[in-house]
Amino acid sequence: TWNNSISVSGGGDKSTYLLSYSNLTQQGIVKNNTFDRNSLLGNFTAQLSQTVSSSTSVNYISSKAVRLSEGNGPLSYLYALNFQPISFNARAAYGQLGNQAWTASNNFTTGFNNPYWLINNNSLPSLVDRVIASNETSVQILPWLKLTNRIGLDTYTDEQQERINIQTISVPQGRMYEAVIKRTQINNDLIL
Repeated sequence: TWNNSISVSGGGDKSTYLLSYSNLTQQGIVKNNTFDRNSLLGNFTAQLSQTVSSSTSVNYISSKAVRLSEGNGPLSYLYALNFQPISFNARAAYGQLGNQAWTASNNFTTGFNNPYWLINNNSLPSLVDRVIASNETSVQILPWLKLTNRIGLDTYTDEQQERINIQTISVPQGRMYEAVIKRTQINNDLIL
């Protein structure tokens, strides 16, 4: 795991700023299981006049993951390991025979997948781009009365895939799946 970041901040009597960039890179315990995230953040505050102040925050996050199937099913490498005899050398079998496991037939429709086959031939890639932004502006109308408006935006696009290679047991013809999920939420509070 690598986590790197850099930030710059400053300001004067009536304004401040903070700019930050961070990068996270993780290699999973299992081969071909990765996560990368890049984040850019900007925070700004300003006293616009004697009675008006504003603060804004913008955060952009890009995440890229390559996951493996989980759970209790034939596409999970952990499921295959759970039923594998202790004397079976899955690595050697994968190197010599591909996805031929101790119970596999030649038609790839029954039995268990070789865990090395699943790790090296099947994946669930995902790319998420997300923006989180907010602003708070306050107006001091009278010494005892203040008007504040807070607005926030949270939007993301998640591009998901599933890649199942040909000769995977339970999906012998292989499969490719792709989905794009988009979500946007806007909140606003006006407080007097």
